[in-house]
Amino acid sequence: MPGMTDSLAGVPARLRGRIKLELVVLALATVVFLLCAPKNTLLYTVLAVLFLIYIALGARFTYRVIWSSRVSDSLSAWKYTAAWTAPVLLGFVAMVIVQKSDVKPVDIAFVLPAYFLWALVQQTLFQFYLLGRLRVIFSHWPAWLLCGVNGLAYGLVHFPDYRLILLTVPAGFLWSYCYLRFRALLPLACSHACLAVGYYASVHGSGLLTRWTGELARISQ
Repeated sequence: MPGMTDSLAGVPARLRGRIKLELVVLALATVVFLLCAPKNTLLYTVLAVLFLIYIALGARFTYRVIWSSRVSDSLSAWKYTAAWTAPVLLGFVAMVIVQKSDVKPVDIAFVLPAYFLWALVQQTLFQFYLLGRLRVIFSHWPAWLLCGVNGLAYGLVHFPDYRLILLTVPAGFLWSYCYLRFRALLPLACSHACLAVGYYASVHGSGLLTRWTGELARISQ
């Protein structure tokens, strides 16, 4: 498949070793953080932004060497994500209607653009950065296994919300598979944002605006 077998000859053995060490340190730090750090949206956001800056500093290397500078196919990526995002989103909408949820259109209009930016950060972390490095270290693995490991990693960062883990692991797999094929982040972020808003509106019976407002109030106390 296109994009699945790009040459990794441009990654010297010494750089592979550095990448392995980088991911081991990242994995250990993430486990410690998830087990010990308080569940605080502001803290999570600050750390994500700091790590995004770190990724940005090495973005040229990641794009040119790890991802082989291959041009993205955004149109195919939009079609692929829409094909599975739309049915799931319609399911969430149906749940909202059946449950007669109190979610207001203004909540969605306010939260969706904001969550799109937050989703783009996450897609950059997991697809552009992590998936690329896994692809270098485990270059002999088939695409489905790489995407499965990356999807599992994405799901586990939602610990200890086991219901959310069960939902985000397959989503992480599909987003990873799409990026591996088409190298486009924006369709993934759009899919992520729509599904997240739909999930909280239907499963939790409230919109993200209500949740975020409560979190901000708690932080400010």
